[in-house]
Amino acid sequence: MRLTLRTLLAWLDDTLEPSQVKEIGKQVSESPFAQELADRIHRVTRQRRLSVPSRSGPEGTDPNLVASYLDNNLDPEAVAEFERKCLTSDVNLAEVASVHQILSLLGQKVKVPPEVRARMSQLVKGREAISPRPKARPRKRPPEPVTEPLQPWVVPEAPPRPWLERFGPAVACIVLILLSSWSAWKSLSTASPRTAIPPEPAIAAGTGAGQQAPAGAGATATATATAPEAGKSETPVGKQPGQPAPETALALATPPAPSPPAESAATEKATPPAKSETADTAKAGKSSTTEPKSPAAGSVPRVASGSAALAEKPDGLLLRYNPREREWERLTEATPLERPDRLLCLAPFRASISLGKVHVTLVGETEVRILSLSSDSVPALELVQGRLRIRQPSANALKIVFADRAVTLKMSPEDHLAVERWTARPYGQPITRPAPLAIYCVQGDVSLTLDRPLDPLKAASVAVIDAAGQVKRSAPDTLPSWVTQVEPSSYELQVRDQFLHVFHPGRPVLTDIVVATEDERPEIKRLAVEALKALGDLSYLMPILKQGDAVARRAAIAAIRGYLGLGPEAVRRVRQQLDEEFGGKLGAQAEHMLIGYTPEEAANRDTYPRLVGLLSAEQDSAGIRELALDTLKRLTGRDDLGYDPDQPAGKGLDAWNELLRRNELRPLAPRAKTK
Repeated sequence: MRLTLRTLLAWLDDTLEPSQVKEIGKQVSESPFAQELADRIHRVTRQRRLSVPSRSGPEGTDPNLVASYLDNNLDPEAVAEFERKCLTSDVNLAEVASVHQILSLLGQKVKVPPEVRARMSQLVKGREAISPRPKARPRKRPPEPVTEPLQPWVVPEAPPRPWLERFGPAVACIVLILLSSWSAWKSLSTASPRTAIPPEPAIAAGTGAGQQAPAGAGATATATATAPEAGKSETPVGKQPGQPAPETALALATPPAPSPPAESAATEKATPPAKSETADTAKAGKSSTTEPKSPAAGSVPRVASGSAALAEKPDGLLLRYNPREREWERLTEATPLERPDRLLCLAPFRASISLGKVHVTLVGETEVRILSLSSDSVPALELVQGRLRIRQPSANALKIVFADRAVTLKMSPEDHLAVERWTARPYGQPITRPAPLAIYCVQGDVSLTLDRPLDPLKAASVAVIDAAGQVKRSAPDTLPSWVTQVEPSSYELQVRDQFLHVFHPGRPVLTDIVVATEDERPEIKRLAVEALKALGDLSYLMPILKQGDAVARRAAIAAIRGYLGLGPEAVRRVRQQLDEEFGGKLGAQAEHMLIGYTPEEAANRDTYPRLVGLLSAEQDSAGIRELALDTLKRLTGRDDLGYDPDQPAGKGLDAWNELLRRNELRPLAPRAKTK
């Protein structure tokens, strides 16, 4: 008999045959995953805070689907999809387990003890205990009247009034109101004729500034004409000093005032037509306005009208957050972006977006939020986490917001720079501030503005700006590889293609990521765990940390430590999830081991008995044992001594206890700094 979620529920509720119970019990004893799932079913059915699944949302489920699943009326594909949803959602798992338990109780015959049956029989008496009801006496009929009763006097109903008398006054009032409104509107409106703009106007001397130069005539757009007879410069009608150029004047609502006929004729004689003047001026090279050059091949794509940014068609995995459904959606085509859209690029993919004329590449696990509007002169975005590369921008400014601070980068087309939120921190250092912002200048000079203009950032140098606004500059010997390496490596391409095949079109991204955490390939499993951390929902990481396999546990530990580097708010969320998964006391110890021990705590002798005690088999969580082993290795500089968190009892545990007994567990001496 195959071990599935339905057969496991039947085994737990004792609705199987004796032979099937023995077979399923053997399979459960041989499968750690089945044992963990059985414990999880017992736990979620006892949690009072879990409610009934809603009909919509990420955990929404149709009650008919639950009933069909329990009745074994679903297709195999629908059964697999529903069981996968139950494995990833405590609400749906509790719903299925509780309903199956209730149905199993209803199907059993209730056994009534004999004493209860006898007591119930004594409470009910026979027919002899029922007292007879008294017979009702027949009522006497009232004597019939001698004469017939008189009919009551009724006032006759008045005849209906005619239609004109009932609705005529109201209709007359409405007509008078409409006539008064129309006459008032006609008296207030002005009959000012509007001058129609011809489709292809030509700029002639003496005409108004509301005309537009023909396409391609980018030599001269001035509307000032010189009359030889007068010998003085004149300002054409409709164009005053300080007004916009003729190209912009077409967008104005007020038409230009017409010029006098005599003056127009004299001006036309004095000045040749605009087309010939444009051609002559272009030949002479005296044009004051240069026509914009057409964009070259490979330039930044143009953002759609009314959009703040444009996400180019990704060749990997690019997600956008849907606030209405509260889930991440995958982008497969070029998509316009508005404020405040959130984008998330998962590792090891890369994605490109265009903010106005600035081309930005999201490298690996990166989350940004669009902050600027289409009308803003300086595009702006918030770098929540991750890395950005900016190479040869077409615009000269970009505003980056982080930790309630904004830094403006002024660039030239020859500049090449990168930006990163630093989540790496020294082991054991308390997390009191959000992650700083690091700016790498690879080529050119970049001007920085942070509340005030700063000194330019030279090539091959780094500027780190913390949440307090302090700036630290350095010039390292080599910059990180992701900054200088434009194209991904062959290994990155290979892993990216393998990870991309995990995702299926039309399915939720979160479902595919949860399934990938159980993949047989270690690289895919680690990437899936990192993706769960990037999505921001830590509730999926805690079960992996608690009872996952060795690869998944270590990946979860690394992912949670990277998430802690984002700042105090991330620490608070991690502590909340640890308390829900492990309890208050054990959750505090897990948080301490994730952040690390300070040198003073490492020198304390009471630290090591607690850590070695967490290695014992009495600790039922393999994740806690893994964290304790990792902490001991970091503090003492030793290897694992043959200890396996999945098999705690053995020589490895005896070796750590022997070192503790001989008082040989001491902190690793710091290395001397070389000159």
